Amino acid sequence: MVKSESELKSGLDEVAREIRRILAEIPVLEHVETRVWPEGSHGIDFEVSAEVAGVRRRLICEVKSPGHPRQLRSAIQQLEAAKRASGQTDVSSVVVAPYVSLRGAEICAEAGVSFIDLEGNCRLQLPGAYVERRGERKGGAPPRRLHSLFSPKAAKVLMLMLESQEMVWSVEDLAKTAEISLGHASNVRRALLDQEWARAEKRGIRLVDRPGLLEAWGQERVRRKPRRSGYYTLLHGAALQRALEGAFREFLPSPGTPPRHRVPDDLLLCSFSAAARIAPFARVPSLYLYASHAGFSAISAHIELAPAERGPNVFIGKATDLGAALHPIGEGGVFWTSPIQTYLDLKREGERGREAARHLLETVVLPRWDATS
Repeated sequence: MVKSESELKSGLDEVAREIRRILAEIPVLEHVETRVWPEGSHGIDFEVSAEVAGVRRRLICEVKSPGHPRQLRSAIQQLEAAKRASGQTDVSSVVVAPYVSLRGAEICAEAGVSFIDLEGNCRLQLPGAYVERRGERKGGAPPRRLHSLFSPKAAKVLMLMLESQEMVWSVEDLAKTAEISLGHASNVRRALLDQEWARAEKRGIRLVDRPGLLEAWGQERVRRKPRRSGYYTLLHGAALQRALEGAFREFLPSPGTPPRHRVPDDLLLCSFSAAARIAPFARVPSLYLYASHAGFSAISAHIELAPAERGPNVFIGKATDLGAALHPIGEGGVFWTSPIQTYLDLKREGERGREAARHLLETVVLPRWDATS
């Protein structure tokens, strides 16, 4: 579990030792030493000194946790102010955090400030040396707040903001439309601002980096294996299409009669099957669906599902993200997931799926965003 900033600040000796261990593994840095500064020393947490090509170099370090973009910008401002206040313009500034993302690394690079994280990643630009190291996160898990941003409840908010043409959202609007609590909507707002995917305005928040948000969400989806079961059907082509229409027809209301179910909650084409309807790219003969218990009964009867003894060609899962059923697309009595949800599903379908996701993004999602920006 990532320690809070106050926990890291109260244990600066331990943080400094870990940073010294990380830097000692870098060949161009020799005789690495650390010194924790007294509290209130121009806002600097500790200092690192090391020999580079025989010359002793000094680095002043500021610790932030968990290390999201907005915190990094704050640390950069603190470091530069501390250098001016102390008159030590010959030292290098370094941000230290539990984890610095690729976006965070870009922010540091743009400001000309180095960073080191406790995962062992770093980018150090020193007189006479440039060091950059990046690997996978230990355990492959995102920071806690980022993980919670992509939780099932939060997914409803993200899907609304990414799919809707509404540009500015208040917390109250998000909570009401997504049917979640004000507290949960507020947490999503804060996380979006922290990651700089959104900007605060007088009437609410506005997404300013939709591609960055969607890419991060897609990466999170890759880490979670889809929960689905495989089946087999002999139907294909026009016969399969007619059978699909029959299954979906069970959830459409008769004239003057209210529907027994909302179609998106019971049955939706997804993944490659949805992409074939939105932005054809990869020809995949298998059928992919989200289905409720009632939806599974209908589709099983209409397309004559059988156990996948000879290899599955029908894959049925239950949507785990509450946002999956938002903004469905329908034609000819058949419904499928929205472009955003389809993109997220494709991201975890291997290399072929990632290629189809990229095609969908470039031909459908980005042009639509450009038209509404």
